[in-house]
Amino acid sequence: MIKGFIEKIAHSGISFAENSHDRKCILIINRMSMILAVLMLMFVALVPVLKTYDMIYFCVPFFFAFSAAPFFNSRGWLTFTKWFFTFTPLICLLIVCVFNSIDLGDRFFFFTTATIPILLFRKTWVIYFVFYINVVAFVFASWYQNTHEPILHLPKQMESQYYYFTLISVFAVLFFVIRYFKQDSDAYEKELQEKNDLITEKNKEITDSIKYAKRIQQTLMPKEKHIEKNLKRLKENK
Repeated sequence: MIKGFIEKIAHSGISFAENSHDRKCILIINRMSMILAVLMLMFVALVPVLKTYDMIYFCVPFFFAFSAAPFFNSRGWLTFTKWFFTFTPLICLLIVCVFNSIDLGDRFFFFTTATIPILLFRKTWVIYFVFYINVVAFVFASWYQNTHEPILHLPKQMESQYYYFTLISVFAVLFFVIRYFKQDSDAYEKELQEKNDLITEKNKEITDSIKYAKRIQQTLMPKEKHIEKNLKRLKENK
């Protein structure tokens, strides 16, 4: 039942996809939105344990923000959802960097948010534009965390665990992006190979048909020596 519910959310708006790229975008947005929404809920659950009650102020709103992306897709608003999902994690990450210490490594997540436009957009200028915004956000977050005291303070041991969790998460997301592009590239290469094989097969069929027709034609037509003999006989009769 739970699996069916998750799949239903993951495929929200899939009927509005006009091509394979739109379909991939919808699936990526819906699945990543669910992961991020669950992550926000996990942070909320940890609030009483860590006594970081200020986290509720951004975890709860962003839980609803990430949950809204599949809903937007279900309405057929794919273009809007692309931009919404591009900037929502970016804004969320900026707020997290304001709350947390530089030692927690949250700013490295900008390496992952910078990959989102590569997955969702085809226009080069859009990809470069959003990537540049992520670079600026990374520089700003690094400067801010170096020059301002964090709002949240975690125990030293927990800071170390949080830092390594952050690095593992960043590598996991980058691996997902690279794997996605490799699969997409392999699928495109396979499709091209299948088309080439089909064209080769059709060409062979056409060539075989031409050869077969030529053999029939040669069988039906009289041989050259018979034509010359008949022509010679006609001339003699004249």
